[in-house]
Amino acid sequence: IQFQIPGAVPFTISPLSPLPALSAPVVIDATTQPGYSNHPVVELNGTSAGGNTVGLRVVGGGSTVRGLAINRFGRDGIRLDSSGNVIQANYIGTDVTGTFARGNGQEGVYVFNTSSNLIGGTNLADRNVISGANDTGIYIQSGAGNVVQGNYIGVNAAGDADLGNRNNGVAIYSAPANTIGGTVTGARNVISGNDGSGISVNSAESAGNVIQGNYIGVNAAGSGAISNTADGITLNNAPAN
Repeated sequence: IQFQIPGAVPFTISPLSPLPALSAPVVIDATTQPGYSNHPVVELNGTSAGGNTVGLRVVGGGSTVRGLAINRFGRDGIRLDSSGNVIQANYIGTDVTGTFARGNGQEGVYVFNTSSNLIGGTNLADRNVISGANDTGIYIQSGAGNVVQGNYIGVNAAGDADLGNRNNGVAIYSAPANTIGGTVTGARNVISGNDGSGISVNSAESAGNVIQGNYIGVNAAGSGAISNTADGITLNNAPAN
């Protein structure tokens, strides 16, 4: 799916009912919209879609969502119920500039019982901004082998101001062998300004996760504090991480 919407930035799509789930592999690439330059110009605004709606629900697997601002849906900005998806270059829970919080009602990205999804990446152009959610920025539940890299979680697009998620930045629950960060600079997540912990890992099933190379509780330059309210990292009954 490519975009060529006439008019002026921002190009706002305001569904009046829930959008259909993505039931087969598809690439939604809003970076193709004329006027795109390093940040979204196409916005999915869920204000009128209903109080129990998800912005985009991916059930088919093997899909890519790229270059959208997804905000003000009643539940999650994006929900992944399938494996092998790529979520990149989106602003989830902010306006198209990444300056103002426009939170979704629950999680920014909810990964449920599914594996091998990539949220972000090691290239600057892959970065998601995931902030402003009324619950957690990224919630991984009962899934393995998911990778979260290069994102700004709880801060604005410049990485220098608090747009915190109202619970944790990243939560891992009953989910083994996921990766948050990495060994190269481009894999670094900035996880700051959240009202819970920066990263919260819970339950005995959450073993073998790797948290590496992130900036937690500081700005993107690493030069000043943007504190998370609770812990930087919480490990609760979660062994061998």
